[in-house]
Amino acid sequence: MTAVPPRPVPMLLPACGLIMGIVLDNRFQVPTIWHYLAFGAAGAALVLGRASCLSRRAAILLASCACGLALHQAAFRRAEPDHLVSVLPAGPELARIRGVVTAPPRQTRPPPAPFYSWASGRYSTQLLLECEHIMAAGRWRPVCGLLPVRVDEVMTQAGQGDRVEVFGRWFALTPPVNPGQKDWRLWNRRHAIYGRMHCSSAEAVNVLERADGGGIIASLRNRAHELLLPEVRSLEDESSTLVESMVLGQRSRVSPTLNEAFSRTGTSHYLSASGLHVGMLAAFVWAASALAGVPRRGRAALMLLVVLVYAIVAEPRAPILRATTISALFCISVLLNRAIHTLNWVAAAAFVILVFRPCDLFSAGFQLSFLVVLGIVWLSPQVVALLRGLVPRRLALVRRLRVSGPMPPWRRWAGNTLAGLVYALAVAVAAWCTGLLVVAWHFQQVAPWGWLNSLVLMPLAFVLMICGFVRVLVGLVWPLASAWMGPLLDGVSGWMAGLVRSLADWPGASIAVPQPPLWLMLVVAAAMVYLVLLARTGGEKNWDRLRVWRLNVAVLLGLALVTLLRPVPAAPEALVVDVLSVGHGSAVVIRTPNARTLLYDAGSTSYIDAGRSVVVPALLAARVDAITAAIVSHPNIDHYNGMPTVLDAVPTLNVLVSSYADEKVRAGRSAARLLEMLRDRKVPVITVVAGDRLRLGEDVTCEILWPPDAQGGPELSTNDASVVLRIGYMGRSVLVCGDIERTGQESLTRHPRIRADVLVAPHHGKVMGNSADFIRAVSPDVVVCSSGYSQAARAAELPSLLAQATYFNTADHGAIRISLSQRHCRVGPVTAPPAERALHRPAE
Repeated sequence: MTAVPPRPVPMLLPACGLIMGIVLDNRFQVPTIWHYLAFGAAGAALVLGRASCLSRRAAILLASCACGLALHQAAFRRAEPDHLVSVLPAGPELARIRGVVTAPPRQTRPPPAPFYSWASGRYSTQLLLECEHIMAAGRWRPVCGLLPVRVDEVMTQAGQGDRVEVFGRWFALTPPVNPGQKDWRLWNRRHAIYGRMHCSSAEAVNVLERADGGGIIASLRNRAHELLLPEVRSLEDESSTLVESMVLGQRSRVSPTLNEAFSRTGTSHYLSASGLHVGMLAAFVWAASALAGVPRRGRAALMLLVVLVYAIVAEPRAPILRATTISALFCISVLLNRAIHTLNWVAAAAFVILVFRPCDLFSAGFQLSFLVVLGIVWLSPQVVALLRGLVPRRLALVRRLRVSGPMPPWRRWAGNTLAGLVYALAVAVAAWCTGLLVVAWHFQQVAPWGWLNSLVLMPLAFVLMICGFVRVLVGLVWPLASAWMGPLLDGVSGWMAGLVRSLADWPGASIAVPQPPLWLMLVVAAAMVYLVLLARTGGEKNWDRLRVWRLNVAVLLGLALVTLLRPVPAAPEALVVDVLSVGHGSAVVIRTPNARTLLYDAGSTSYIDAGRSVVVPALLAARVDAITAAIVSHPNIDHYNGMPTVLDAVPTLNVLVSSYADEKVRAGRSAARLLEMLRDRKVPVITVVAGDRLRLGEDVTCEILWPPDAQGGPELSTNDASVVLRIGYMGRSVLVCGDIERTGQESLTRHPRIRADVLVAPHHGKVMGNSADFIRAVSPDVVVCSSGYSQAARAAELPSLLAQATYFNTADHGAIRISLSQRHCRVGPVTAPPAERALHRPAE
């Protein structure tokens, strides 16, 4: 074997420099003066280097890096003087805003949740408003900027391009207030969105001026939708919504349960029109035109035309635009008779996209779009070679079946088919391996069977995509001729939806994982790059190293997967109690120094699924691999609606309930459904009464103080029957009270073990007639309230009873962390360094 000289990649340096500048400005907020210095250094490199190759490369790298710095600063850190960010309120305030609807309104449904039928979530409509004026001080004030608006009803009176007036509560976006929670404020800011508005009724949206039809593009989109689905169908028709999503990119119309099934199977890239769909369409056009005898440049021109038309007709989503840019540059290379270099046109596409949208660099879609393309091009041959080493006989059969020369047609067909299946498997594995850590980083989940699921769904997805596009094209010429494709589309989409639901039920279909460490991602990426470079340079002298590096990369990927699936639990040095911010609800995570975890409640009325939104991310951030026990304080939905999701994500040994739970659970209520879910998951349910102790370690005491045994005990309301827990460590203690009211508080006032350093206030801070006596008996140094109302929005009754105790409210401070040891008692917000409290009394 002779060495293959590397081909020039002129766009690689500008793309790398641009990416470097964007990353540097994002990390360090580089001052503007450094932009000019970088440009000056680029000019100096050209002058002093006398136009040498090295100086030209340095100048290109520095100049593109300076461009990246400037572009990211302009897109992320600067705003117009009249931008709405200057008038956004910190908390929700009523406002009247006028603007233009910039995108088609989307009707959405709440995501699937264990107790969805008991939640207050309804169909809603999402608008994206380009603001023009806001009512301030009795007059209209000009403003600019994008503002998403959520209307809690199905709203049909406004469309894209309409000028509307909206009345509702608007507010600035806030940073995450719980550990492990996604930073949606940062995500929205990278999309030039700084606030949101909420309208409770469709009547709050008033159309001032109708659009003039939206122009030619809007007419084409409407016509394409009519041809694809000529009959009007409801959102409950999964076949039609799946066709709309995959062909026209309208993913918001897909039912939440089907959306969840695609996500669990790792095949979300099939659900909405994205780069994969553009690639399938481009490949179909190229192959069909080649079979028709169209010359190469003609094929490129036809593929370019079809891809551009599809990008115009489909919903304008960023993945479609990225894939269209990549395909267009490929076609232009063919039309200009330029050598096609994958790395070069991919780098050119990244450069073009980042020039216009520099913040896209940090999005999961951008990273997956380019990494998966490079992974398929570069890693799939290595996967084939690895498979050749693992199953030499079968692949040898493939090679024999594909030997040129006279042979029966069936043998040639069988050989080509088997070889195609092997290559398809290699492509699926390469794409899955390339995107594994990126998906884990952004979404904290892994689909171990994602590569196989993608391979299984690919034929159905390809048929549905091509048939839908062909139906639109045929309908433009002969509408009656496209009618026969309707049953085919319905059948294929129905089969695909059913297959996805079946795959989602596989054991281990989706596993929640913590965010992988950055060093692991960098090591795996460096190994893959080195593997590719070895394969590209070729040569007999590299063969042994190439074989070793294939094995090393496979081992690294295996270690990465094992690290994600089986994280090493983090054992804190002290007893750590996290009172999570779940709005109106309760969720307390208790972690001991010996790496045991106790969960007290996981519910909220502010979140449809508090487990998915708050509790599971917090557990993954703490690298909790198992829960010793989960306590449901009492059968009110705001204390357990997230519990089933937590049990699915993190193994749990048992669930503890009070002895009053059985008599408080009524048939047909959500609490009865909770017990059914626990039985289905085969999780033991254990009854606890006052006086019971939980074993969490030698130095950790965990006592149940209330309620007593229901048999022979007093008549208690549901709230007063809450489990009251006292956690102690090294002479310090925390008291968690659930929702106990007058009876429970009065009884516990006389308990000999009621005193505690930190009190988690009962019933979300509600003050009863005897609350002062109860707090005096506990004598806490710190009181923590889990509430959905900020202290400014409610009467300051509870703080007035606390004397010298410090007060924290999750609605004001976010999640509160309590850290207890023999030397300190630290309490403070998780998102800020905890303050050390001087105790009023020595440790017990």
